Amino acid sequence: MLAPPDLTEIDAVVFDMDGTLIDSEGHYCQAYIHCMVSLGGSLEEEEYYQRFAGMTDDAIDECLQAELPDPVDLSTIRGTWRQEYERRRHAQGVSMMPGARELLDLLATHSMPLAVASAADLSEITVTLDLAGIRERFHSLSSGTEVPKTKPAPDVYLLAAERLGVKPTRCLAFEDTNSGTRAAIAAGLHTYMVPHRCEADRFIRKHAKGIANSLTEIVEALC
Repeated sequence: MLAPPDLTEIDAVVFDMDGTLIDSEGHYCQAYIHCMVSLGGSLEEEEYYQRFAGMTDDAIDECLQAELPDPVDLSTIRGTWRQEYERRRHAQGVSMMPGARELLDLLATHSMPLAVASAADLSEITVTLDLAGIRERFHSLSSGTEVPKTKPAPDVYLLAAERLGVKPTRCLAFEDTNSGTRAAIAAGLHTYMVPHRCEADRFIRKHAKGIANSLTEIVEALC
């Protein structure tokens, strides 16, 4: 049985975005697969989720560039997957992960300040949250492109806590990837992993406050 977060120990909550709040990782995965195939390479779904989910766009682009059989500039890689991502997002829309809206509503009843700490560009975070209709719920947004090191380094979570004006040890974090969960743990946040298309690794099973099947399970544990 999942042990619920102790909200008496928490002054603010920080969410990852893609795959945690927003069901967008599938769009990214298919866009990167399309990019690699179009440029003469290959990428499988499982490989994307295990290796790249939670990384910044720049970091993924550089990894893919190194694995393509022929030289391709980074702007071509970015343009290729971004065009496919936007096509999929406009065709299929932006949806919330199960339990996400309910958890935001529950935290609002506790007047809990909320933030987002994502590897995505700040403009992408803003657009995605606007499309989902939840941008106004968050006191601050922090991007992995604003800090020296991306997840699994703790930098973006430390930035999120700083912008909230709350000590990291008084923040609760929700993540869906191993790299993101490691980042939040390293920053000192009370961290729960809600895996999306991956499994929690040994380090996370040892150090996370809990591993939930969905945010719905978190809501049920808190009620």
